[in-house]
Amino acid sequence: MKIEVILPGIEKENISFKLGEGGFYVKATKKGVEYVDSYSICFPVNTDKAATTYSSRIPKVTVPYQDPFENAVDVKLE
Repeated sequence: MKIEVILPGIEKENISFKLGEGGFYVKATKKGVEYVDSYSICFPVNTDKAATTYSSRIPKVTVPYQDPFENAVDVKLE
């Protein structure tokens, strides 16, 4: 899954990006104006494997979906 957030004219050091298993949050400031928003992701992602790039003032985050059975346990049927 790729996430791109277009924030015209905002420098990298003025952007805060947080990623959780079910969504992400972005906060950006420029000349006293603050942009804040959060988004949900319909399928859990593996935050430990997130990779980021920043080019042409566009932060890009690539993160793989989490295997829905990654933490599943076997249940013995009786």
